Amino acid sequence: MSRKFRFFQVLLILNLAATARAVADLPQAIDQQNLNLAATRTGGAPASNYLENASTPEPYKSGWEFVLDNDAFSLLRRDSDYTGGFMLSLSGHRAAEYPYSIDPWLSRLDQWTGLDSLKDVPGARQTHNIVFGLASYTPKNIQLATPIYNERPYASVLFMANSQQTVIPEQEVAHQTTLTLGVLGLKVAKDLQDAIHSALGQNGASGWDNQISSGGELTARYTVSAQRAYMTKYNNPERDIDVVRTMDASIGYKTDFGAGLAFRIGRIRSTWWSYNRSQPDYLNMVSPVLRSGSKPRDEFFLWGGINARVQLYNALLQGQFRDSAVTFSWEQQNHFLLSGWLGLNRQYRNGLRVAFVIRANTPELNTATEHTDLWGSFIVGRSF
Repeated sequence: MSRKFRFFQVLLILNLAATARAVADLPQAIDQQNLNLAATRTGGAPASNYLENASTPEPYKSGWEFVLDNDAFSLLRRDSDYTGGFMLSLSGHRAAEYPYSIDPWLSRLDQWTGLDSLKDVPGARQTHNIVFGLASYTPKNIQLATPIYNERPYASVLFMANSQQTVIPEQEVAHQTTLTLGVLGLKVAKDLQDAIHSALGQNGASGWDNQISSGGELTARYTVSAQRAYMTKYNNPERDIDVVRTMDASIGYKTDFGAGLAFRIGRIRSTWWSYNRSQPDYLNMVSPVLRSGSKPRDEFFLWGGINARVQLYNALLQGQFRDSAVTFSWEQQNHFLLSGWLGLNRQYRNGLRVAFVIRANTPELNTATEHTDLWGSFIVGRSF
């Protein structure tokens, strides 16, 4: 990694810490009367009036969620760039108690950034989540076994992550921190893709020996995100709607920061903070799965959003510390990225939830062969 990238990462660490401390102090500075007035102007009620049992202790098991990504699910049916991934999320206090949980490490990082003080704000509610997943990337030409220097390199990351979400209903703000530990360059990505292609009667990819950090290399990432209710209109006779503003910053194998808007419209019976809105990344960290109120409720809504971000470093393109057959320099990348997503969500009264979403990202590389990345995600989960 060049000195330029190290400088940018150190700079972002300092900025991330300063931002986190400022955000941590923000709730005490917000006047609740102004928030209620803002909610009235948008035609809705304050989020605190809509939440149910906000002071109830976090259950040991609150839910689970499985996400399956693949570019074959998109309208264009491409097999390149972000080719696919999967993620299993387990929510509830169990996420902090499992013997393999890295939640204690996350808590130490939150202490350093000052975000741990949010849980002490009156009315704050903290939830936990643990995630296991794999994300895979390939060039367009997957038949060549030799390195391809003008297309995105093969890359993969097998990971686990712990998240803590702190919600302050009266302030209409929710913060989430995530610590991800993973391994780059493992053979499991090739094995999984070959199995999928074989099931579809297709040939497997030939160039996985050229992937970033081939053979394996440890990696990590720390992410801070926040969302604030911008507009909430619930219990309407025609349709419900909520809109949130999102912000996030990460440091590690992906170092970036961004902001966006996200919405839901339809029959909504869950709190605005209980649904993961920000979807700018390839395999997004879900919010802890929680039911709203004393029992799950029937929902059906359209959801989507947009995000703009600045990417300073991406190990899945530039490589990390090990040598890789194909890497792309800072000058070969687009550092200002746009993303958007649109999907449908259906939740049943037994807590079962199914969703489908189409996502798009502008090209990360500025080579002539790159195009907008498009893929689809199937989501199934259940709240208890």
